[in-house]
Amino acid sequence: MMTSFYSSLSIILACLISFSATAINMEQANTLEGKSFPGSIKAQGLIGFSGVKGTLSFNNGLLTWTALHGRDSGVYQIKKHQQAHQFKASVIIENDEHIQWTGRYDGQSLYDVKAVWSRNTGDFIHDRLLPDVVTLIFTPD
Repeated sequence: MMTSFYSSLSIILACLISFSATAINMEQANTLEGKSFPGSIKAQGLIGFSGVKGTLSFNNGLLTWTALHGRDSGVYQIKKHQQAHQFKASVIIENDEHIQWTGRYDGQSLYDVKAVWSRNTGDFIHDRLLPDVVTLIFTPD
């Protein structure tokens, strides 16, 4: 009688493990890892008179923005939220300035992508033209 109980329990556990593995694989199939999105980024508001073309990519756990003459990377995190995935990353650039990236991914497209650049003062030109915090909007091609 106990053997029958343990056999049934083993079958139930095997089914649950199989179902969980399938759900995890389906979840991973919708993530950003290994994907790249060409597009442009420009500042929000009056200072955003022109954009910069580049590529936002997600590889080896890093969000990377590649444009004209540079590349900036930081570890990204992603979580499921309603029908999409939300991602965020913190990137430290030159002069110990920070860019906080956030956005959403629906399995096919990026949307609501923002990069909030927290500037340090001390650059004569930027200090005259830009606020201390600049919000940039990424638009995929």
